[in-house]
Amino acid sequence: MFDYADPAVVANIKAASGDSIRAALDTIGLRSAQATCVEVIAPGGGKVVHILQVIPDASARTDVERICKPSSYKYPRS
Repeated sequence: MFDYADPAVVANIKAASGDSIRAALDTIGLRSAQATCVEVIAPGGGKVVHILQVIPDASARTDVERICKPSSYKYPRS
């Protein structure tokens, strides 16, 4: 288990996975969560699926495809 608030979370995940992660799922949507998901992807790239809108400048990596798959949840109108 990894603590997302740990400043070394990306390094810890890469060490535990042998830097072999090719895909990630972002279920939070915050800029920091999106950046972490992208940064754990191994060299050579991969994919990250976000359940909320992609924040384009959350990461400068161009070798990671970022896909938004919004949920079917309908927010109530106020």
